[in-house]
Amino acid sequence: MKINLDCVHYRGEKPCAFARLCDGCPEYSPVEKAERGGGRVLIIKTAALGDVLRTTSILPALRRARPSARVTWLTSPAARPLLKGNPNIDELAAIGSAAASGVFPAAFDIILSLDKSPAECALATALQAREKRGMGIAPLGAIYPFNPEAEYYFSLGLSDELKFKTNKRTHAEMLLEMCGLEGASPEPPQMALTEDEKRVGRELARGAGAPSGARVLGLVVGAGDAFANKTPSPEKWAEIASAIKKAVPGVFLMILGGPGDEKKMRAALNAIVGNSAMVPPTPDLRVFASALAAMDAIVCGDTLALHIASAVGVPAAALFGPTCPAEIDMFSGGAKVVSRVDCAPCYKRVCGFKPNCMDAISVEEVARAAAEALRVDIPGGPRYN
Repeated sequence: MKINLDCVHYRGEKPCAFARLCDGCPEYSPVEKAERGGGRVLIIKTAALGDVLRTTSILPALRRARPSARVTWLTSPAARPLLKGNPNIDELAAIGSAAASGVFPAAFDIILSLDKSPAECALATALQAREKRGMGIAPLGAIYPFNPEAEYYFSLGLSDELKFKTNKRTHAEMLLEMCGLEGASPEPPQMALTEDEKRVGRELARGAGAPSGARVLGLVVGAGDAFANKTPSPEKWAEIASAIKKAVPGVFLMILGGPGDEKKMRAALNAIVGNSAMVPPTPDLRVFASALAAMDAIVCGDTLALHIASAVGVPAAALFGPTCPAEIDMFSGGAKVVSRVDCAPCYKRVCGFKPNCMDAISVEEVARAAAEALRVDIPGGPRYN
């Protein structure tokens, strides 16, 4: 039996995309040598969900640099739905899966190690590769940058002064540099939703009560458990909603969030008077993304929702308090609203101040940013033709 072990489509543990035996297969496409723009590339990026998705912004530049490479991405089981179906990933492996076990004995031309966690850095260090970029782990257990191009990104984790005050470079710019893709322009993250999935999102919005033909603005009121103060309180969301309704008459507000956000979502919905509804929270990330894709624009914190919006082309009004606005590209349009409190950004998971930075944010600024995301003319805002 002939087996094309060097074919970019070969899987081994299951049929390839063409579900054929190798002998005589017309789709046989051998992995080119690295010198010819090919080779085997391993990307290690497992957490957090928003970071995994925004890391996909490197893929177009990577493909241009290595058009015939076989790209394997090792991620967490939770993040796998965000990467599913991406045309620039040849092999997607979740840690703990059968596919991941095949990664460990493999030899790669390049490993892009893009996590700062000890386990992933140790794995990148242990695996075989001609070249490694990103982060590894030293014999004494300390994480360090593999290549000089990773040093600036790495240093942000060592200096609050640099990260919070000095840095003006975006995450996408630093990723391209770290991966040796300098000269490429930052591009939006990628999420490959199918037409059927997009239809599910539209049906979810209509089923939740969005009127046909209405301008629909999604309010993503949740932020998960790790950084709960990345978004305002339900009471603040009610103030924001009131300001938006005043600035954009007739807008329909759709409350969105994840399963852990349901209590906050319902509280926000109850505090917002009229012309609003709630999409039932779902644990399915692709369904959540399809619901976001059905919005005309969204208002959200610096969360997974912001990166999904960039990936599916939905403009956003993004609210920043504890995290760094300079690191974020607004790929799909919209505007940033930055809290003006002196202690922000801080990256603290819990805040003892009342009000915290997100509840101190200007509702008038949020309303102007929401109108900009919706491309609506308002006094004092941008003008659209």
